[in-house]
Amino acid sequence: MNPYEVVVQEVNGNSRPTLKTSHQVTFGQRYTFKISDILTYLCNVSMIQAGESKIQPTLSSAIRIEIITIIVVIVEAGVSIYAGIQASSTALIAFGADSLIELITAVFLLWRFKVQWRNSSVESVKRAEKIAAWVAAIALAALCVYIVADSIYGLWHGEKPEPSQLGIIISIFSLFAMPYLAVKKRAIAKALNSPAMKADAACSMTCAYMAGALLAGLLINSFTGWGWIDSAVSLLFLIWLIPETKEAFEGAKMGELACECE
Repeated sequence: MNPYEVVVQEVNGNSRPTLKTSHQVTFGQRYTFKISDILTYLCNVSMIQAGESKIQPTLSSAIRIEIITIIVVIVEAGVSIYAGIQASSTALIAFGADSLIELITAVFLLWRFKVQWRNSSVESVKRAEKIAAWVAAIALAALCVYIVADSIYGLWHGEKPEPSQLGIIISIFSLFAMPYLAVKKRAIAKALNSPAMKADAACSMTCAYMAGALLAGLLINSFTGWGWIDSAVSLLFLIWLIPETKEAFEGAKMGELACECE
């Protein structure tokens, strides 16, 4: 292959290219580029575009899974808190409150992925995420305090929550829905190399563990009438909520929503 040089010269006020032998493309007397550099640049651009075309479908999946998560946790929170109030169950109320906190994470992840889909700046998302991270961390801490105080009060005074069929239904629903969402989120997190999505998958699995404990407590209370089991299950939630709270505060210090407790 013969090397060439293209020189752009001014002739009577007009630019006219002149072909010469060289490995470079020269524009006037100021800018010089190697042909190999130009070809490398074009190759890199095409590779980036090809990579983006592969990422876009995965981002679409991420957006869909977060929309599903938002719907699930809204149902989960609403039904659990309503059933908990009706049955005077600390465990059900605490489960619903944790779902509301998880909703914060899901909303901001959905926002982030939509911004990324549009190739827009994520600075506004990051600023809002810093506030949300502190809100979630403080809410989790308050939830832990509520569980400890109300559970001890219930045990001390021998309170007996009513059996809750609605609570059993929502805990079964969560026990199946959350692991499914967690598996999907892990796959997407791997494809996108997204720590945020990986953390969200961990939150979904934490919710599944809590749903299993809640279901066991509700069934025991329904069949035996042991009212103290509700307070015991509420305290059992702290096995997952305390590490989740710790991670939330660490994430808030870095300005990120976090949940790594599995």
